[in-house]
Parts: sequence; structure tokens; C-alpha cells
Amino acid sequence: LLLFYAISYIKPIALAFVNTATLDTLVFKNEQGKTVVLQGMGHIAPNKFFTQVNTNIKEFLKTHPNGKVFTEGVKVNKETNLNQVNNAVSDFIPLNNDVDLIYYYRSIAKFTGMQYESDSDYLNDISKDVLINADLFSDDFLKVYNEQKSIKGEQKSGSNNTMTKKEIDDMVENKDSLLAYFKKLSYKASFKNILSSTQEAKCNNSNELMISVLLDERNRNVINMIEKEPSDIFVTYGSAHLYCGNVPLVSALKDRGYMLVSVRKYNYEM
Repeated sequence: LLLFYAISYIKPIALAFVNTATLDTLVFKNEQGKTVVLQGMGHIAPNKFFTQVNTNIKEFLKTHPNGKVFTEGVKVNKETNLNQVNNAVSDFIPLNNDVDLIYYYRSIAKFTGMQYESDSDYLNDISKDVLINADLFSDDFLKVYNEQKSIKGEQKSGSNNTMTKKEIDDMVENKDSLLAYFKKLSYKASFKNILSSTQEAKCNNSNELMISVLLDERNRNVINMIEKEPSDIFVTYGSAHLYCGNVPLVSALKDRGYMLVSVRKYNYEM
């Protein structure tokens, strides 16, 4: 009972700090009438957000029947590359050797009561014929990573807060404890801060290697594919890709003659 009252007392205070997060849907058009929609994504978000994205895609395809949907995700074309990609990503995200990125995201989503993007229904009932993975193949991703690392040097995330698989599993198993309640708030506040910062173009560009590999080269690939695709396009990419790095998708489209014609903001409780 004491625990119940403690949580009841703390929750309003905590919500005042976390509150809501926002993700953008931006619509661009060029002089030829081609439409490109940039849908900012969160890798971990409430299910309501992914349901909204699914609705946005269906509305787009209804008004653009020949449209295509571009999705994100480095394409692992060789099984041996998977560990190499995970090792490369661990330079930027503090992961222990026994934890890969997908397992980490899924665990944090389960712990916070939200969903991992790849496990959500945001592509539910969307024909595979219109889906195009616009990301790099793992061979190209690793080539860029090795080239940029040789130029810029090793730039680790700088965090010592790596968690082992056992620690992550224990955290998820005890997700209803009082201590876990505060940890959830910490994660949610962090998600909100990252989304808010990227949308205000207040990006942390201190890790040049991370920016080059995770954002710039992958964004160049998306832009090149947009240029080659004759159809209208709905792009679902992480919010940071839209606003951050040296080749943010928003600026790259404007540089190629696209005009921003509308902005919709989706607010959701964390």
C-alpha cells in the first residue's frame, strides 16, 4: 500500500518532466509535381504512434496509387557481415559484446511498455510491391565505416554504461519494481530529449565518425534513390536523418528544388 501511494504521488511529478514527444510528417513537392513525404520515426515509441504512421502511409497510397514507400535498415547481404555491422554500431551505441542492437532495442521497448519499430504494425496491410528498402547494403556500410574510421580515427561513444545481456534480462524481468519505474522515466525522458533536439536541429555532431557513417552516407543513398525513382515517395526514416548531420534529408530535398508544402506534428504520451 505504501508503494502504491508513493508511485501515485511521484507519477504527476514525473509526467511533468516527460509529458509528450513529437514526430513530424513533412510533405515536399518539386516543380514537376513529384511528391516526397518524410515521416520522422522513433525506433522505440508507443504503439499509437506506429498505428498513426500506418494510417499516414495508407492515406498517401490512396492519393498516390503509384507511390512507393522507402524504409530504413542496413541490408545484411552476407551472414558473416551481421557481427561486423553490430561491432561497428557498438562504436556509437554503448553495447556489450553479448548484446546486438536489435536485442537491445526490443528489450528497452518491452521494459518501457512501448514498441520496437521493426516489431510494430506500421507496415500492416501495406503491399510488399510498394516497399523499397532505401538503406545501404552491409558491404557498403562496412566499407564506409572502415574508410571513415581510417580518416577520422576511432571515436567511441564515450559511455561506460554498457549492460550485459544478463543485466538487460534482469531489468526487463523486474520491470514492475519501484526502481524500474524511475529508470523507465529516465529512458522516456531521454527519448523525448533526443526527438526534441533533432527536430529543432540542435543535433550533437561531436562524433564525426558516427555522423559520417550512421547519417551522412545513408542519407546520400536515400537522396540518390529518391532522384532515380519516378513515382511519388513516402519515406520512413529515423527523425535524426531528417534534421542532423552534414546531409540532412530536409535540406538535401530543398537543395534539389523541393518545396516544403506542409508539416504535421504527431504528439504522443511517452
